[in-house]
Amino acid sequence: APGAVRQALHADTLFSKDAALYTVFVALQDTSDEMGATILLPKSHTANAHDRFDDPDDQLTFLRTTPYTTADLKAGDALIYDSRTLHCGGANRAAAEDRIVFYFSLAAKTMPTDVHNV
Repeated sequence: APGAVRQALHADTLFSKDAALYTVFVALQDTSDEMGATILLPKSHTANAHDRFDDPDDQLTFLRTTPYTTADLKAGDALIYDSRTLHCGGANRAAAEDRIVFYFSLAAKTMPTDVHNV
């Protein structure tokens, strides 16, 4: 919604050796950074990235030195990411536009029941 603040950076699931879930966002309209597009830290699905993010003594350095990308999508585009990837919804600075996406998750057949982070 317009005026929404940026979400806290998070992963949808706790770190596990194998991917438990994949999240899919399908844009129902063109989106932009101004509308609060999803921000992702590529390659942050690893044990090393989670360890550094969870370490209060290393988290700030990790965040300052890790590249990020913003998922500006066109209507019909899909963003698919590993649920262990660190990400957040950006702040919606648009004057009057909601960011409307259809999303769903795909779970591995062998997904453990204790990996959900949210």
